[in-house]
Amino acid sequence: MIYWSEFSWEAFATLATGLAAVCAAWWIGRKQTKIQNAQVELQELTLRAQLFDRRYRLYESTRAFLLKSFTIGNEEALNFSVDWVQDFNRAMQESRILFSPDVFKGMDEIWRKAVEFDGLKEEMARIYREHGHYGEGNPARKSEALVWGMNRLQTLPGLFEQLNLSSLASPST
Repeated sequence: MIYWSEFSWEAFATLATGLAAVCAAWWIGRKQTKIQNAQVELQELTLRAQLFDRRYRLYESTRAFLLKSFTIGNEEALNFSVDWVQDFNRAMQESRILFSPDVFKGMDEIWRKAVEFDGLKEEMARIYREHGHYGEGNPARKSEALVWGMNRLQTLPGLFEQLNLSSLASPST
């Protein structure tokens, strides 16, 4: 029980000062937490900006590989010493570090489809040399592969969604 009649001004001043100190400490702590959260967000944006150029280079290597592998006029076989093939293989390995595992899986799928398409083109050329036609069903398979390649080219930005800059904008803007 508090005896208000025995409550001195010195005790009141001590109590009020302590209460004010607690309120000020809480307010300052809250402000510091907001500042730290803003600093963490800024560091994440800085890291993302630093990685953007490296990630975009992988996107461009993949795009070039798709274009050159699935172009109608490109009848030459995949040559592993050609720069754009080496760039894609290097990009595929770097994607394991710079992106989520889904990007590597998508790039691996592109690689497998390109190798299959390359094998189909070689088979068609051999059959044509030996028999004067491309083989049963091969032109349709080639057409399907070309359509897949062009469709994948259209959906390529979705594979590299971590490059999307629109997610950097705050919800209020």
